Amino acid sequence: MTKRRWRMTGLCAVMAVGIAAAAVTAHASEEDARRAALQALSDRLAAEREEVYVYSDFGMTKNHFTQKAKMAGINADLVMDMDENWREYPASGSSCIRCEQLTREGDWGGWLFLNGYLPLGESTAHLNDGTIDGQGLNLGGAQELRFMARGEHGGETVEFFTAGFGYDGEFNIATVKYPDSAQKHSTGEIELTDAWQEYVIDLSDADMSDIALGFGFV
Repeated sequence: MTKRRWRMTGLCAVMAVGIAAAAVTAHASEEDARRAALQALSDRLAAEREEVYVYSDFGMTKNHFTQKAKMAGINADLVMDMDENWREYPASGSSCIRCEQLTREGDWGGWLFLNGYLPLGESTAHLNDGTIDGQGLNLGGAQELRFMARGEHGGETVEFFTAGFGYDGEFNIATVKYPDSAQKHSTGEIELTDAWQEYVIDLSDADMSDIALGFGFV
């Protein structure tokens, strides 16, 4: 663009027609650049709408469902705090989430990744407890949840799931005033290996219009 304007000045005393043609070309080029920039922004926004991240990397603003709730059976002390900035051998990016749990026969535990809400006049998000309407995310049109997971040694048994906040796990009966719009969708119990593997939870039949529980595992 700078060279074209310089050439226009240089041709001014010699070719008036050349100036006009160059000016039109420059204007068209500016318009093309503007359209390209708008298209790039539109494509980026569309991509962000198509992919909603629970966790993409530590501290990223694109992360959703950032409120965590521990679940436990008999002994909650068996479920260690998660390290959300674990940097040893992540599947991608610079970090991953490391979860550690001691096991005893008949006991269990895990974590929920929930959408919080911000009361009027406050600056700290509250954990969604299902008492206020419309506090879940509208993920309408979501077709699947994809994620990577591995075990420390391999052989760890885990169930991963999404949605189903506010429902009784055994009978799928709502236990809060405003539960998720979809009941739990799960991988079922799976056995991890010590290598990263991708897992997919199909959501094509789910009403994802109001989801407080983005991800969870036990």
